[in-house]
Formats: sequence, structure tokens, C-alpha cells
Amino acid sequence: MKSQSLRKISLVTALLLATCLAFSQTSDQQQAQFQRTFSLNPGGTLLIENYKGLIRISGTDAKQVTVSVDRKFEGSDKDRAWWMARNHVNFSSDPARLSVHVEYPNTNCNFLSDCENDHDDYTAWVELTIQVPRQVSLEINGYKPEMNITNIQGDIRIKSYKSPIDISPSATRRSRCEARSTMAAPTSACGRSRVPYRSRRDFRFRTGATARDSGSRRSPCRWDS
Repeated sequence: MKSQSLRKISLVTALLLATCLAFSQTSDQQQAQFQRTFSLNPGGTLLIENYKGLIRISGTDAKQVTVSVDRKFEGSDKDRAWWMARNHVNFSSDPARLSVHVEYPNTNCNFLSDCENDHDDYTAWVELTIQVPRQVSLEINGYKPEMNITNIQGDIRIKSYKSPIDISPSATRRSRCEARSTMAAPTSACGRSRVPYRSRRDFRFRTGATARDSGSRRSPCRWDS
């Protein structure tokens, strides 16, 4: 009898712990700020998709990835509650690949929407601060988030419309960097569209041209149209 009672107590305790853990994970996802940690092998790939806001990535000697999420909102309490409930940061992870995808609410008004209660008088964005093993490769897709990348030795691929991008020289010394832009304006004097790119060595990228730094030495990065 005593052993059966102990088993029942252990089972109830385990169920309570599991429930608390599940609740904690769910509530974290709904917080304005939260953090996640993942295992990612050196040489693995980090994929990031964030429409706007900030993507800050720094390479470290750690053997894991730490993702800090800061969901920013400026507007009414009603719109804040609506936006926070519909904005999600989704993760998909295995030892060789980690995906971080920021999902924003759909604010398009159509015949399926309640247009009388539109939520459009606010400003909101998501800031991602990520620490990774420096040997990982990056694949980044974002319409207009600010991007800051340091100490990455793997390949870097970026697709963006009009992001300001800051890549430190240490991030490109051993890596291959390629970026693509669909931005058609503004145009330079020669008629080529320019991408708002900057680094500590004043790299400037133009579509269809190989990038060079201010010292006229060839950069390992390209920005292609």
C-alpha cells in the first residue's frame, strides 16, 4: 500500500511539473521579452527571417546559440494586446540547422476582415539579438530590418529590400558574403540602385558591381541584384 501511494504521489508530481513547464513555455512566447537557447554544431546554418526591426548577430566561442527576443510596441493598450497575441517568433532546430522566423499580424483589409476594427494606428517591430558559434553560416531574409553582424567565420547570405547593414571586418575575413536586393531606388548618378550598406571600413555595395572598401582593396562580399 505504501509503495502504491508513493507511486501515485510521484505520478501527480510529474504531471504537475510537466504542466508548469508547458505553461512556462507558452507564457514565455507571449512575453514582450524572452530568450531561447539551442544547440548548433560549428559549421551549421542559422536561418533568420524578420520583416523589420533589428537583427544583431555576434560570433562567440560558445557551442550553442542564444536568441534574445525583444518585441517592441508603441500604441494603445487595445492594439498592443491584439498585436502581441498575433506576433510570434517561431523556432525550428536540429544540430546542423536553426531557423528563427518572426511572424507579424496580417493588417490587410479585405472581405474576410473586420475592417471596422482595423488595427493600424501603432508602430511595432521585433529585435533579435543572437549569439552563435563563430563558425556557423548565416542566411538572412528581411524586408527592412537593421542588420549588424560581427565575428562570423562562416558564409553570410543576405536577401533584403532596403536594410541598413553593418558587417564588421572580422566577420568577413574568413567568410564568403553574398547579398541580394530587390530595391529599385534610390539611384546613383550612373543609374544603378544603391544599397544602404556600411561597415567599419566603409564598404559600399552597388547592384551589379563588385564591392570595394575605401582603401580600394577587394572585399570578400558582393551585393548582387
